[in-house]
Amino acid sequence: DDRSQSVLFYSLDGPSITLLRTLSRNSYTGLWCDPRTGNTRPLEAPVSGEAGAVIRKPTAEPWLALLRASH
Repeated sequence: DDRSQSVLFYSLDGPSITLLRTLSRNSYTGLWCDPRTGNTRPLEAPVSGEAGAVIRKPTAEPWLALLRASH
């Protein structure tokens, strides 16, 4: 969204997602969604909103990651 309260990433391949720019919030919690099955699972740890932060994917296959700003 416009204030970066919620951020959605779609990663086609690779073991992780790396933020290329800083998001407007310091910390995010999130949910993984497997586009092949529709199953979801929580991210294992909070995600930093800083540029360069790495989010490890469950597998190297395609995944959606929905991040929500921590309060």
